[in-house]
Amino acid sequence: LPLGTHRVADSEGDELLAVTGDLDLCKRVCSNYRGCKSFAFCGGQCFLKDAEISGNSSSHFNPVCATYYRGTTVEVVTSTRLPAPNHGAEDISTSRPSPTEAL
Repeated sequence: LPLGTHRVADSEGDELLAVTGDLDLCKRVCSNYRGCKSFAFCGGQCFLKDAEISGNSSSHFNPVCATYYRGTTVEVVTSTRLPAPNHGAEDISTSRPSPTEAL
C-alpha cells in the first residue's frame, strides 16, 4: 500500500536491496525477500527496507519517491459444496471397510 502520493516514511529502516523495475516487480520482490517490510519506489527503481510502516507512520514530501508498505492480509476462505449423494448407488464417502478388511 502506498503511504501517500509522494510521501516517504521518516524512518525507513535499513536498506536490504535495490531493484530496477516497475512498481509491480518491486511489490513481488519485496513480498518474497526475507525481511522486506516496506520499500521506497522512485520511478524505475525501488529500495527494499526492513522497517515496519503503517498508514499513520510519520512521513515527508518527496517529489520523486513514495514509500509502500505491506497492508493487513485478509484470509479468504472458500468452500466447495458437494453434490447430494445418489441414494441408488453406494456412497463411497461414508462406506467403511469392516474391521477385518482394514487389516
